[in-house]
Amino acid sequence: MRKTSKIKRECPNVKCNFHNQVFKGNIKKNGFRKKLQNYKCTACGKQFIETFGTILYHKKMKKKEIVKICDLFAEKLSFRAVARASHHKLDTIRKLAEDMAEQAGKTTEFLLHDLKLNPTEVDEIWTFVKKNKKELPKN
Repeated sequence: MRKTSKIKRECPNVKCNFHNQVFKGNIKKNGFRKKLQNYKCTACGKQFIETFGTILYHKKMKKKEIVKICDLFAEKLSFRAVARASHHKLDTIRKLAEDMAEQAGKTTEFLLHDLKLNPTEVDEIWTFVKKNKKELPKN
């Protein structure tokens, strides 16, 4: 019999006893959905895919295209220039930028409220990340 490993995922259901708790053994792999790993919480029965809670969740674009668009954003091009270079509609590019900003906003809010850091410390963290982004591991 194969030994089950603990998965580094948390249950997204706010009503679950294991909500936002990692490595508790309640998350099991549950097949694939459109080439993405599907997970299931054994405590509450909630199913979710691996991109849940990221900017890739519910996107029709491939991950490779989103990475390309992010690279164009990093080059400080305008939304129209990014739309032309990536062959996507301007509204699509704006929505993607909005989703990215929302994720950054959630991270900043977590650092400010949950970790009780002051705004200067949060700014230093983002400056450090921006400065060292070339050294971060690539997935």
